[in-house]
Amino acid sequence: MAVLESEGFNVVCASDGIKGLALLQKNESIDAVVLDLLMPELDGYRVCAEIRALQPALPIIAYSSAYSSFDDQLEIMAKGATKFVRKTDYETLLKTLREILNV
Repeated sequence: MAVLESEGFNVVCASDGIKGLALLQKNESIDAVVLDLLMPELDGYRVCAEIRALQPALPIIAYSSAYSSFDDQLEIMAKGATKFVRKTDYETLLKTLREILNV
């Protein structure tokens, strides 16, 4: 997430879905989640559903490869994602975060 850090965002990362959920539960100052759909241990779909159950208002940006299908997008949005952005589209990711965080 070097792109986000270079733009001034404070970023915390987790290497898999289980660690991500644990990090989120320990850190109440997280303002938004950028969520990879293809994580080890617990995929992004399950993590998104868990986050939504724990923190219904927390913005979740699903962030996945250019090869993700429209069905993938529909599924993650149904799980509670706020927005879907392809990994190759950094400008949209930055714009989305700025809009969500009002910065």
